[in-house]
Amino acid sequence: MNDLYQSDYYVWAHRQAGLLRAGSFEQLDLEHLAAEVLDLAQQQRNELRWHVNQLLHYFLKSALYPERVSGRWLGKLYRHRRWIRKLVHEMPTMAPLLDGYINTAYAKATERLTAKARLPRSAFPEQLAHTKEHLLEQDFMPWTIISPTSTKPTR
Repeated sequence: MNDLYQSDYYVWAHRQAGLLRAGSFEQLDLEHLAAEVLDLAQQQRNELRWHVNQLLHYFLKSALYPERVSGRWLGKLYRHRRWIRKLVHEMPTMAPLLDGYINTAYAKATERLTAKARLPRSAFPEQLAHTKEHLLEQDFMPWTIISPTSTKPTR
């Protein structure tokens, strides 16, 4: 069975699923199955982290360049917010990971954007001034990071 895992993962996975459905537990490749289950959990964490990174990137990019905000950028904000809420709703034990992911993503995004725009790091607050609830709220717009009362400039 281990050889099949190495040589043809697709066939191995279908065979394992069939054995599980049939209740033939003694024939299962338990070592690889356990590793695959852990990989699935890690993939979900990675997906959450990726969406948080993307959300913060577009959020800060929109805050830095409000005059360039397009429907495409707003669409990305909407989609990443939706995916984050979906993942946390479906797997509530991942909710506590959000704060750490947001802090890390904020640091990376500010570093990347200030370097690209050749701005001092002080162009953004040291810590994100908004809560995760604000970030995930569809009506909360990025340009409010600079001033909570500001509105998106018109073109």
